[in-house]
Amino acid sequence: MKDFLKLLLALTFIFSSTSCATAGLAKTRNLGEKMNEHNGVSPNDLGHRFLALIQHVDSFNELSAEVVHASVGVPFQVDEVDKSGFYTVKLPSGDWQYSLIYNFDKKFAEYSNVSLELIRSNNAVDASNLPCALKLDEYQTALKKMGFISQPTSYNEIGSVVAFNYTRKNLRVQIIPQQSSSSSDNPGTSCVTVISAHTFEG
Repeated sequence: MKDFLKLLLALTFIFSSTSCATAGLAKTRNLGEKMNEHNGVSPNDLGHRFLALIQHVDSFNELSAEVVHASVGVPFQVDEVDKSGFYTVKLPSGDWQYSLIYNFDKKFAEYSNVSLELIRSNNAVDASNLPCALKLDEYQTALKKMGFISQPTSYNEIGSVVAFNYTRKNLRVQIIPQQSSSSSDNPGTSCVTVISAHTFEG
């Protein structure tokens, strides 16, 4: 009888320990998921990191893949041959994504650029109903505070704005805007669909 009680106590201890370990593992896994969710990069984060990248740059020649990686701090998908790379944040709907892209062409400097772009991930989605994670006025204000000077705005043949242009020394920044959809309750917001940095020979 004593042997039976000892065995019963031993089994109870084992099951109790296993239960605690399982609960601890589940708690750790949930904590990890929350940390990953909390540490996720948003489109606005990418936008602010883009602005930080160019804040103290006087010439596009000061930028490189290494500088972009160090400044932006995200795991880029890299093409070493083309000296290009990208990092993408998909929106919850799965229909759109914001991609930070760089391309450095030593042979043709005019083709080199660093850009943050809104890209359609689902071709079936209505392209006229764009998300607006990046507000135009915020980025225009930030560029002016950094000392960028407004250059002539680019228009299309019907008089709509195609791009806003800014320069500072040997750096040119271009913003391609888009008006978000409007309704009687929402007049719509001017948004950034592309913001890009290029070389500029002033």
